[in-house]
Amino acid sequence: MKKNIILLLLSIVTIPNIMACDICGCQLSGLSFGLLAGTNTHYIGLRYTQAAFSASIKYNSNLLQDEYSSDTFIRTELLGRYILSNKLQLHAIVPYINNDMNGSMQSLQFNGIGDPSLLLFYNVLEKKESKKEEVAAPSTNAIKQTLLIGGGLKFPTGKFDRSDRGEIVNRNFQVGTGSFDFLLSSNYTISMGRWGLNAEASYKINTRNSDEYLFGNQFNTSGYLFYTIPIKNGVISPFTGALFEAADKHDDDGIQKFNTGGNATLGTVGMQINWKSFSLNALVQSPLQQNYNSDAISTIETDTRFSIGLLYHFAKKKKRKYSFN
Repeated sequence: MKKNIILLLLSIVTIPNIMACDICGCQLSGLSFGLLAGTNTHYIGLRYTQAAFSASIKYNSNLLQDEYSSDTFIRTELLGRYILSNKLQLHAIVPYINNDMNGSMQSLQFNGIGDPSLLLFYNVLEKKESKKEEVAAPSTNAIKQTLLIGGGLKFPTGKFDRSDRGEIVNRNFQVGTGSFDFLLSSNYTISMGRWGLNAEASYKINTRNSDEYLFGNQFNTSGYLFYTIPIKNGVISPFTGALFEAADKHDDDGIQKFNTGGNATLGTVGMQINWKSFSLNALVQSPLQQNYNSDAISTIETDTRFSIGLLYHFAKKKKRKYSFN
């Protein structure tokens, strides 16, 4: 009897925390720019990203039924970049969020405008522009490098306190966080001829919202090897590599939350197509390892993710030109 009472109490504490994955959303922060960082044009466009997580509780008891939840997080972003100078770039991201929770205890759909971000990047290695603007692979075997370092803010405009049956729904399932957050980001690309390597890292420092809830800080880093293939009026750049993401545990009014935080490594394959004034970027990511924080009877796992984006580029004053060997 004592064991059954303990299991019942444990279920009351655990179920609200597990039904939507608190650690989800690291890669959905919108801070990944990849090969786009190497271009030197203004742009505007859309990007669609989808990630799925599953969570479960196995009680190993005849008195309690096992619980599960399959959650899908969709982020559709309006992206914009304005080149202020040879050295400075201003990036804006406005997301629209669609979250779908399908669980044995709770099934919900939340959607709405999320938290927009504004970042300023400094191009450390940028030299004075040549007379004709070249995009994609350099025309010689000389080494070409680009290093962007920047930071910015995420603004708390998305709704963060929606409830169901009189209780606040899992915080990570909300379309916003309710907090001003600080963003740090860097993007490095090196290429020689048609081969190149892109490395990227970002760190998100969260602050406590008006409900005294603090999301754990998030860190992402990725590395991609790419090869550039010329086509008429453009280039195709297939790439492959890996992403590592990590998040600290959440804090609710000074109390650390169970089943939050953790890390994962995802293998990535993708392709970017630059054609005339357009860029199409698509990638698929599959987990290689994952270690999300969970208690003894709970499991949290991520599934395959994918992203696709279409951008329209417009040069500052002159037409984009392509040059190859």
